[in-house]
Amino acid sequence: MDALRSPLSPSGGPSLWAARKAAAMIPQPPGPCQPASPDFLSADSEFRAAGHSVYCPTVARKRTLAIGLTGGIGTGKSRVAELLQELGAALECSDQIVREIQAPGGAALAGIIATFGDEYLLPSGELDRVRLGELVFRNPEARAKLGTLIHPLVYRELAERLEAHRRQGKPVVVLDIPLLLEGPKDWWRSGTLLPLDLIVLVYADEETQVERIRTRDQLSRGEALARIRAQLSIEEKRALADVVIDNSGSWESTAERVREQYAEWISGEEPSARPR
Repeated sequence: MDALRSPLSPSGGPSLWAARKAAAMIPQPPGPCQPASPDFLSADSEFRAAGHSVYCPTVARKRTLAIGLTGGIGTGKSRVAELLQELGAALECSDQIVREIQAPGGAALAGIIATFGDEYLLPSGELDRVRLGELVFRNPEARAKLGTLIHPLVYRELAERLEAHRRQGKPVVVLDIPLLLEGPKDWWRSGTLLPLDLIVLVYADEETQVERIRTRDQLSRGEALARIRAQLSIEEKRALADVVIDNSGSWESTAERVREQYAEWISGEEPSARPR
């Protein structure tokens, strides 16, 4: 499997390259990988001839490896992200960026309040994240509206931070994005437009997810399943990922796999996906 292929192509969805070309017709913030210029199109043809399926100047020019890390609720993605950071990877977390842009004075707060109403603003001037979270969990239309406000801002910030790490010569940059593979119908707003080299999924089977969530959050089985099934299924995500880190078993086994994988990434060789 080509390490730079589109993560959407195996399921028959639009390829990442097609998405980037189509995105030139949709207003969006500038990022480090722009698809519309003739020079870019020419470079892509050359890159394809070399055996790759997506061209991005920052990927081809520099040695920084950009990893999109995702998972599902209860899979242990955050713990894997922390270990990768301990091993030396630069780590950026989309959830942290969401908190920043939703904070007072943040780029998203005014739009959220204008869309959902003043009742979602606390007396302190902060967003009532708990109340808004309850709304979007039970209301798909509200969830889609919030995504429209949040996702473009988050992905622009991630792209800028990734490019900053590239300029600093960081060998591995991990972008922790829980919803990276969610919503293929909204691919033009998704994290798959980021110039990523590999999509890495932290996997756990559904039953393991259920037990972890019930233990952690003191939920019933039905409540745990509802939270899991509000997301794209972990098996669908597995089919879209380049690298799968199975965290269904012991943490010691998972940590060993992560260390082996990281050693491969920093070896200087072209990254490759392993058989699942």
